[in-house]
This record gives sequence, C-alpha cells and structure tokens, in this order.
Amino acid sequence: MIFTPGMLEGLPTPAKGADPDFPYVLPMPANGSKTLVNHVVINWESAGHQPSHVYDIPHFDFHFYLISLSEQKAIVFISDKQSGEPAQQPPAELVPAGYIVPPGTAVSSMGVHAVNPTAAEFQGKPFTATFIYGYYNKRQTFIEPMVSLAFLKSKPRFSADVVRPHSYSIPGIYPSTYRVEYDASQNHYEVMLEDFK
Repeated sequence: MIFTPGMLEGLPTPAKGADPDFPYVLPMPANGSKTLVNHVVINWESAGHQPSHVYDIPHFDFHFYLISLSEQKAIVFISDKQSGEPAQQPPAELVPAGYIVPPGTAVSSMGVHAVNPTAAEFQGKPFTATFIYGYYNKRQTFIEPMVSLAFLKSKPRFSADVVRPHSYSIPGIYPSTYRVEYDASQNHYEVMLEDFK
C-alpha cells in the first residue's frame, strides 16, 4: 500500500461512546497480477485497542484479507473472550512458532488475532510495528502489519522478517518480510508485504 503524508492528518475521532475504530475498505486492482489477497481493510484505531499498555495508542491495522468481503462481514462473536475457546483455536500448523491466540482478541468482522508475546511491545518497549495473523473457525482469514501513528510520523525505514506458519489454509505464496517506509524522494509511505515464497 502506498499513501501520502496527508493520510495521517485530520484523522477522525469518535463521538463520545462511539466505536473508535474507523475501517476503510480497499478492493484489489481489477487488472494486473492476482494474489491470494481478496481485499484490504485499513482500520484507523483512533484510541488503540487492548491489551492496555501494549496496543492502546493510536495506530493503523493493515488487514490483508484472504477471504471475501461478504465472508469477513459474516464473522460474528458474542464476546472478545471467544478467541480463547477451543472452537476458535486454529490448528498448530497454521500458527507461526511463538505466536498465541489469547482470550480478548475476537473481533466481529475480523476474526481472532494471533500475537507474538515475545515482540518488543510485550517486553515493556513502545509499540511501533508488529505482524499479526487472523483466524476464524480454525481457518486463516488475514495477515496484518500493525503500525503506530507515532512511528509513521517519524518517517521510518523499517523492515522485519515475517514468522511463517508451517502451512496455510489456502495454498499459495506468502510474505517472508514486511516493510514500513517513508520514501522522501516520492513523498509517500509504503507498507509492503515482500519476499513471497
């Protein structure tokens, strides 16, 4: 995804008591190479989200969905705690080594979220960028770079390896690195999935 610095200005804030999450759906290009990504949703998390003292700062969730928009919208949870239930725990081979799907990460119209508890933000360091996997009914639904607003505004040149699971629900090629970068020569930001294997 490529966007200009203007995307980071004048961001919406919720009315009192309203949902602080602002989703923006981006369809994949009609022309060009096809990928496993069906569509992208950028979630502007204006107040962050749980867990507190980890992801409760303003940030963007860049969801690359492997399912259709209608399938995504049909995902419904009664409680965010459902992610801890056996029915929503994905098979071990679909979860990267070191990742867990803890209670409190079930989100309707998304799925349950697998996080890496050894990531820097879980070790008392400020959250900058991280990589999340999503599931629903034991199937992968999305892959997600998540980036704080403050980190983007610092105009970073950042890349990291993607810890990959043993297998995927949908066979194909998947990223082994991701990048978050401000390109001064073009005056734009890039959030990229790269090194597909």
